[in-house]
Amino acid sequence: MFGSKDNTQDITAEIIEKVRQTDQQQKLENERKESIDSVIDVLEDMVDMPREQIESLAREVAEKHENGPETHPESIDSGTNWYDHDWKVVLLLIFFFPLGLYGLWKSPHFKKPTKIIIFITYFIGLVGSLLNNPT
Repeated sequence: MFGSKDNTQDITAEIIEKVRQTDQQQKLENERKESIDSVIDVLEDMVDMPREQIESLAREVAEKHENGPETHPESIDSGTNWYDHDWKVVLLLIFFFPLGLYGLWKSPHFKKPTKIIIFITYFIGLVGSLLNNPT
C-alpha cells in the first residue's frame, strides 16, 4: 500500500511522532484548563462576583496571552526604557539636569503641565544662579 518496507517504516515513525505530539499538546491543554478552573474556584470564594463573570474575565486574559503582546499593546512591558521609571528621571533631574530633563520630556508618566512647571523652575534657578555669580 505505501511502497517499500523502508518507506512504510518512515511513514509509521512519522505517524507515531505526530500522535505523540498531539497527545502531549492535549495533555498540556487539559492541565491549563484544570489550572484555570482551580484559580476560578479560588476567586469565586474570594470575591462577590458570579462565576460566569469570572470565567468571562479569565477567557479574556487567556485570549490576550494566546494572541501575543503585539495585538494587545497595553500588555507590553512599559518599563523597558530608563525614562519609563519615575525614580530614575527624578534622580537624574537632581544630579544630572540635562539628561534628567530629556528623560522628563520622554517619560509617559509625567503630564505636560508637570513637565512645563519643572522646566520653568529649573530655568529660573539657572538664570538666578547665573545672575548671582557673574564670573
